[in-house]
Amino acid sequence: MIDIELFGASKYNCVLPFPNNWNELSTVELELISKSFVSDAVENEIKAALFLSLFTERLKINNYQTALALNIDTEDAVLYGLPLIDFIFDSNKLTNQPYPTISIGNALLFGPDNDFDNITCAEFEDCEVENHQFKQKPDIKHLAIIAAILWRPKKLAYYYFDAKKHQYQNYDKAAMVAAFKKLPIEQLYTIYIWYNGCREQLPLYFESLFAGGGGDNQAADIMMFTKCIHSGAGVKNGSRENIRTMLLKEFFFDMNLEAEKVKNIK
Repeated sequence: MIDIELFGASKYNCVLPFPNNWNELSTVELELISKSFVSDAVENEIKAALFLSLFTERLKINNYQTALALNIDTEDAVLYGLPLIDFIFDSNKLTNQPYPTISIGNALLFGPDNDFDNITCAEFEDCEVENHQFKQKPDIKHLAIIAAILWRPKKLAYYYFDAKKHQYQNYDKAAMVAAFKKLPIEQLYTIYIWYNGCREQLPLYFESLFAGGGGDNQAADIMMFTKCIHSGAGVKNGSRENIRTMLLKEFFFDMNLEAEKVKNIK
């Protein structure tokens, strides 16, 4: 957080803590950002309106009066305050989970931990397909599918071995996709921002694995992670089905070690 000093002669003198990175934003503030991102307004108008929205929300969080009640000149506030939200437009580094749980009807659904810490390869593989398709053609059904993959009843695995059927099964998310599509667009878009914020950290954690072919290059191939699973299958990681049940970061850690070995040999 950074401190904004609000001062008006004979009126008020207070300090307002203001976020200066993605993980300091509240869920409400993230939804305000999402609303601005799906707006049809031009960029300068979006930035000005967004700063005022965040400024107003921070006043509320800290139990201060509104800007109007404090007689704050909003044009001056925007003029001096716009640089404070540059981080939002520079890069997405959101890794804190904005929705640990989501209630839909009578169902309480549990989301992944911060920073993809407990997401599995199967979840990531299927989310990547929808994430790629949304970037190609923004349709909320892709965001609803991502949400339905990642938010499930407690302790219900997404991909698991069914002993009775003697085969691996996927969680049946079809019914929940329709329910998630009814959520406000800003909530679905906040999930999208969080997903991509976590995703963009992966090349930083596993530099050797992503070197020369990660980041946006990987996003260009809708089947890239599926190919990664196929190439990683073998004696060490087991079958492709075994890999899909692994934690994503555990699999990437192993693949990163292999990439480092290859690099050292060369």
